This record gives sequence, structure tokens and C-alpha cells, in this order.
Amino acid sequence: TKKKLKDLKVGDKVHCTGDSGFCDSSDEKIKKITVQYDEHTGKPYNVIWLSGDRKFDSRDGYAMNPPTAYYILVID
Repeated sequence: TKKKLKDLKVGDKVHCTGDSGFCDSSDEKIKKITVQYDEHTGKPYNVIWLSGDRKFDSRDGYAMNPPTAYYILVID
């Protein structure tokens, strides 16, 4: 079965890509995972960190800091 973003661990690889023609695609290792809380519901969720302090929301895979055109996908 395919892993979900929320189930990933440090050291797992993700595919980082984006919707813009300017976005480079690459496979990268997760550097760290931290927890944040949803500002509306208060529910915790994981934040996935890649190199260069780029962070991604484990709920949808989208970047949480610039460049925000990027998102990550699970690699089996």
C-alpha cells in the first residue's frame, strides 16, 4: 500500500516538484519533521522539512514557505 505524507519519517524520500515551468523536480530526503496545530481546528499535523529550510504541509504536500509553487509527493 502507498504511504501517506502524514506517515513519512525522517530519512524517507519524497519527490519535490511544482506547477510552474520554473520548478525543478528532485527526489529528496526528509531532514526533520515537526508538529504544528491547525489554526482553525487545533488539530496537530506534521510539517515535513527538506534541505534549505523548505517546509511542506503533510496534509496536502504543499510548500509552507517560499517558493510556494512547490509540493511533495510520496515515493514508494
